[in-house]
Amino acid sequence: MQSLISLTLHGDLPYALNAGGEAGGTDSLAGFVFAYGHLFPIPGATSALSGTDTDPAEVSFTSEGETLVVTEKGTGLIDTFTVGDDGLAVR
Repeated sequence: MQSLISLTLHGDLPYALNAGGEAGGTDSLAGFVFAYGHLFPIPGATSALSGTDTDPAEVSFTSEGETLVVTEKGTGLIDTFTVGDDGLAVR
């Protein structure tokens, strides 16, 4: 079972940073649209981080909302994902 670690919002576009749960689980980033008072998952907007057991720390949009920045404590990496007009975040 995944655990929510961090959440960021730009306009109506929230992204959740999730820990994979058990050792070896997949840590991931998941995108949603907030509309009509509800969250709707964006199809195809879930991305794995750099590997398993990354120990994700935080996710944040840049000021313009064009890039997501994810920090990983377990690897010491800072991942960046470009956010397209469709809301999808890609490496």
